Amino acid sequence: MTQSTLAALREATGSAHARLDGSLRLARDPSPADVRLHLQAMFSFLEPVEGELWAQPALSHLQPELRARKTRWLRADLERLGALPTPSVPELSVPELPLRAPAGLGVAYVLEGSMLGGRVLARRPALAGLRFFEGYGEDTGRLWRELVVELERATPFSRRIIVDAAVETFGAITEWLEAHGALHERISAEASA
Repeated sequence: MTQSTLAALREATGSAHARLDGSLRLARDPSPADVRLHLQAMFSFLEPVEGELWAQPALSHLQPELRARKTRWLRADLERLGALPTPSVPELSVPELPLRAPAGLGVAYVLEGSMLGGRVLARRPALAGLRFFEGYGEDTGRLWRELVVELERATPFSRRIIVDAAVETFGAITEWLEAHGALHERISAEASA
């Protein structure tokens, strides 16, 4: 029996995902500074990626106009907190992620999966009322399921490309958050091994 794309993605990214989640400053008792650092890092990571990813014709049936709002939400949250949406490590440039199909689905898997995690994090008092962590609200589950349906249409050849892109994206986000001080400990070298 052939492994599903979702199962292959979970298997390939599971340990990196667990290490990243456990190292987020937001996962514990975040200070206001931790929250600002995380939001600034996510904004500076997503801003050059999000629009290009959801402009891909192969993803046009997945409600890209709704999915491409994360940087807008992050900007609004940062303004609410009185912070600027600028990176704290200006000499670091966002890595070039593979955004064209089918690799873009691997990137989307990671970014859209973070919307599920954000809904869990939103329960923390320090994150209450921040739009980014609300994700798509009541539509979060539905939009995730629609992405999974698309992932499961992948051929075995495309599946490998999607999985590789997801692994690369987890590594890039981990490095980015680490460089911006949004993690408790250094894990990027471990995550890419």
